Amino acid sequence: MVPIGSISQPDGIAISTNGSTAYTADASTSVTPIDLTVSPVRAEASIAVGAASFGIAIESDQAPTARLQVIPGAAGRATTFNASRSTSPDGKIIRYRWNFGDGTTAVTRTPVVRHVYASAGSYQATVTVTSAGGTSLATTYTGQTVSNNGSARARATLSFHVAALLQVTPPTGSPGMTISLHDAAFTGTCRPVYIRFDHNPIAQTSPSGQVLNDAHLVIPGNASLGRHRISVGCTATGANLLSVDVRVVNAKNHLSEFSVAMPTLGQFGRILPGAGAIGILMLLLGRLISAGFPSEWLNRTYEENRERFSAPLRRRFPRLFVTRGAPRSLARRLAAGTGLFLAFAAFGGLVNSFLDPSFGLNRTTLWLFLGQFIGIGVISLIGQVPTVLSALRGHRQIHLQVLTGGLIIAVACVATSRAIGLSPGYCYGLIAGFLIVPEHDDKDRGRLHALGSLCVLVVSSAAFLLAIPVFHAATSASPSPALLILDPALNVVFLAGFASLAFGMFPLPFLPGRHVAKWNETIWLALSGAGLIGFVGVLLAPGSGSNGEVHHVGLVPMLVAFAVFGTISLSALIYFHYHPVENEGRDGGLEVEAARSIDLPGADA
Repeated sequence: MVPIGSISQPDGIAISTNGSTAYTADASTSVTPIDLTVSPVRAEASIAVGAASFGIAIESDQAPTARLQVIPGAAGRATTFNASRSTSPDGKIIRYRWNFGDGTTAVTRTPVVRHVYASAGSYQATVTVTSAGGTSLATTYTGQTVSNNGSARARATLSFHVAALLQVTPPTGSPGMTISLHDAAFTGTCRPVYIRFDHNPIAQTSPSGQVLNDAHLVIPGNASLGRHRISVGCTATGANLLSVDVRVVNAKNHLSEFSVAMPTLGQFGRILPGAGAIGILMLLLGRLISAGFPSEWLNRTYEENRERFSAPLRRRFPRLFVTRGAPRSLARRLAAGTGLFLAFAAFGGLVNSFLDPSFGLNRTTLWLFLGQFIGIGVISLIGQVPTVLSALRGHRQIHLQVLTGGLIIAVACVATSRAIGLSPGYCYGLIAGFLIVPEHDDKDRGRLHALGSLCVLVVSSAAFLLAIPVFHAATSASPSPALLILDPALNVVFLAGFASLAFGMFPLPFLPGRHVAKWNETIWLALSGAGLIGFVGVLLAPGSGSNGEVHHVGLVPMLVAFAVFGTISLSALIYFHYHPVENEGRDGGLEVEAARSIDLPGADA
């Protein structure tokens, strides 16, 4: 028993909302509180009420009001939730119950919490607050009074979006279109980082501090329609650090894979060390060839048996051989020469277009073909400028020669590129040249070939630099057909130019490198080195540029060529040693060339 005043029978009794205190009225001018939290319970000091009390009513504990703020973080990083602006009538909130919308919940006594979302997407988070009186959403009714007047305002809900850790802009684009990749808080420690489209490396970049930004990525020209993944990693093929999706949509006009696969200026700069290492190795092998194996075998065999090589072809395909002395009018020679050269450039453009894996009957292939056609024509003419000027200055006739055997080599190079997945690939063997009639001596021939190769080097380098702004314009959302033609034209001038230096400087009897090496070996080495470094650099893109990660495919052309030339040379030497020359003559005394040849006019002396 607990004494509660002068009357043993209370007139009214009520329990506080938190159940810790009972209040009794006994018709006196005071109310007696009873502490229910102790055992035995005890009466506390009476509370004066000023008049006789016959009943007690306690106001129920009112619900708090929840307020929520969210600071979204990227997927994989913390998102901050702040409910500190929530209020309660009794002045205190003791519990925060969180639902983060991804199946994860938490209960805290503090109003600020952080949560990491595993993937990007839209989420809806909820916080439910509880006051010190124990009131939240629910209402408590004792049978006489409401203890906790719960309310829905004790809960706050907010929808928000968690972005991918990487941001790709725009999130959709057509093949050959420029996109940018950005992460403002990159935590990776490797430098540089590789950027991959699906599983294929397309670029590499070095973050600045914690900012990863590359504004000039290009969707591969052969990318299929639909969703693809762009990822960032520390190696070309290792695990992903970050990734983001991009959707490839259809476009009638866009750059081909050939153009997109060409290295940028930054990529080319990074891969120069690796390209230089392979270039030096290839130069050493080339020097070995020029020193006697297997070049001199092939040279001697070719010179001694030239007519024996060409005679069977001449008998079977007579239209491929014409005599230089055949009389023709000026108009016929001009028309035939122009037609032959255009046909050569068109065939070369068609062969080169097959370097693109997505070659087909579409506009993209048409722009690629036209660009290749123009580029091959330009680079073929540029290399012949010194020869033409020399003929005009010496009042001699100019003879256009297209080596039909080179077309077979070109097809083989393209087939090899496609077979080993070499991008942008290479094509060599398309040879159209101007010869001076009568023939100049070996010294003049070497000097003219060296000057022609120098012209090719200058023009090819200029084409590479000019292709940079053209490429940026051609990778916009709506490029014009003119840009889509100009870009591959500049690229093929660059690639074919350096390929002609890399392969054309081989000191073999049917290549200009033989004459340049005989005329001046230092210049031959310089031209060979420049061509090899530029050409191998294209094959390595988008490699790391470090000597430890140089792609093996850069060695394929050299090693294959070395093995093939050695086998052919040795086989030819053995064959003709056991089959000595018999009098096969010169087919009636007229000199012929193993080529489809057309005389062009010069100023006769």
